[in-house]
Amino acid sequence: MRIIIIGAGVIGMFSAYELRRAGLQVTLIDRGPPGKHSSWAGGGILYPVLPWQFPRFMFPLITWSIDFYRSFCEDLASETGIDPEFVSSGALFLGHGQDAEALDFVRSEQIKAEHLDAQKLRFEEPNLSPQGSAALRLPEVAQIRNPRLIKAMMVWLRDHGVEIMSEAEVTGFDAPTPRHVQALHTTMGKLSADAFVLAAGAWSGDWVARHLHQPLAISPVRGQILLYHRAPGYLRHIVLSPRGYLIPRKDGSILCGSTQERVGFDSEPTDEAALKLADTAAFLLPELGNQRPEAHWAGLRPGSINGIPYIDRHPGFDNLYINSGHFRNGLLLAPASACLLADIILKRDSAPFSADPFRLYP
Repeated sequence: MRIIIIGAGVIGMFSAYELRRAGLQVTLIDRGPPGKHSSWAGGGILYPVLPWQFPRFMFPLITWSIDFYRSFCEDLASETGIDPEFVSSGALFLGHGQDAEALDFVRSEQIKAEHLDAQKLRFEEPNLSPQGSAALRLPEVAQIRNPRLIKAMMVWLRDHGVEIMSEAEVTGFDAPTPRHVQALHTTMGKLSADAFVLAAGAWSGDWVARHLHQPLAISPVRGQILLYHRAPGYLRHIVLSPRGYLIPRKDGSILCGSTQERVGFDSEPTDEAALKLADTAAFLLPELGNQRPEAHWAGLRPGSINGIPYIDRHPGFDNLYINSGHFRNGLLLAPASACLLADIILKRDSAPFSADPFRLYP
């Protein structure tokens, strides 16, 4: 069985990984360079930004994906020589140390957590702003360096026989019968397959509207990030606050993010966002106020209704599937989403979670 995946971001790559491991012939195509949109631009936090406001039915996918990443990244580094830098750095949620909603979430989900008063917070992160009075610490929250993950996955996919085509934009498709797609027309020629997966991220809704003439509630949401650099260990935890977040990397890099802007397909970073993010960085880590950021970039997230992705067969076609709309959690949910998609395509009945909440048109 041959399958073509439209979109070579992290969702498309994990879909290709899972389907190739199941024995399918897989071609991965992208309108640009693989992995160069939100998959590359995101911060790489392997947890929801405000988990107690996240749909509870999605937590089986979250916990499954995180458990998967723990061993997968080690194996991937060994096999490809590229370390994705999975790190259980823990997370500090500033201002939520005694938040009733947060504490109820911790109790109901049986999550390891700790309340840090001002003194404990100062001990754990002495460089944080003294204005932070308390925090909720979730010590098992992890992160991954997404650009390195993408590079490693590209190597794995090619080494295992997945065909990867860049600069191949879809321009149309052949559907000789009303419910069956036979081939795609692309800027690199006609591509035939037995089944097709749409994993085009922020462009998925536009693709469905143009080629299928049907609505799909996925639209681009721009996010911008600044990069600073300090000595390794200067900041040890991921820090999340109402103003934004900080993510420390192993080499001392610190990411400050992020914006949420509905500006269509404009992915250019802006001076206005840079000033806002720099103000956030200085508020949380005062010494960053005296330092110019080393880089500034933007990406387009695939926004969807309530941030809930679509993982399903398209109801109008028997061989077209959609895996998209993950909003801010594509990297986090990619492994479980790909597993669920493969279960649907291959009609496997061993799924660790139900597909019902992710139906395209319930």
